[in-house]
Amino acid sequence: MLEVGMKLEVEKLVTDNDTASKAASGAVEVLATPFMIAWMEEASLHLAQKGLENGLTTVGTEVNIKHLKGTLVGKTVKIVSVLREIDRKKLVFDVETLEDGVVVGTGTHTRFIIDPVKFYEKLKNANAKAQEFINKESGANLIPAFELATWGLQAAEAMAWEENKKADTPILNGIAAARGVDENVLKAAALKKAKQYSKLTAHVAGERQAIQDRIQSAKTIEEIEGIVIGYTLPEEK
Repeated sequence: MLEVGMKLEVEKLVTDNDTASKAASGAVEVLATPFMIAWMEEASLHLAQKGLENGLTTVGTEVNIKHLKGTLVGKTVKIVSVLREIDRKKLVFDVETLEDGVVVGTGTHTRFIIDPVKFYEKLKNANAKAQEFINKESGANLIPAFELATWGLQAAEAMAWEENKKADTPILNGIAAARGVDENVLKAAALKKAKQYSKLTAHVAGERQAIQDRIQSAKTIEEIEGIVIGYTLPEEK
């Protein structure tokens, strides 16, 4: 059970891999600020996990840290995280990094409790519905897999034909011959379809990514559950 005042201390040895030069945050061979903050987040994560029900976890949403002193390679620092505040799903930690009792870094870190199963289920649902929408609106759900595999090639040939009417288009020519239709009529139809498909997939991809952004930024289970998953056709211009 989570309780205000819970505390976790962890010791970390500063190695060559933990320096500012390795983190690309500076040229000095001392403990990098990004690594120090990551250790503070890690300590807070483990502290919270000790008091959570099985199946729940936390995600970091905010850090407010001051790095006050450089720490050389080979030194050992102590990371201290104390749970200061519990506000429903929001957890606020006081965090410190100390070297030989001297404060190296200090600040606060905020985390939110989430249900990872609900998180990933929502994301999987968003992805599945996006694919289902594309398949329905493009007619792909009515086409056999072997033919779908040629769509990209057909589109490339149609685009090449648009640029140069003498371009080599063996797939489109073969389809036209088998169907008994004029090659140029089929190429024009394939070009129109390719452009429509490209516009559709770009639009739906943007909507899906926006939904993913909302899922990933959700701070509570209720927020995740409240996200509506739906897709629309691009506007005609």
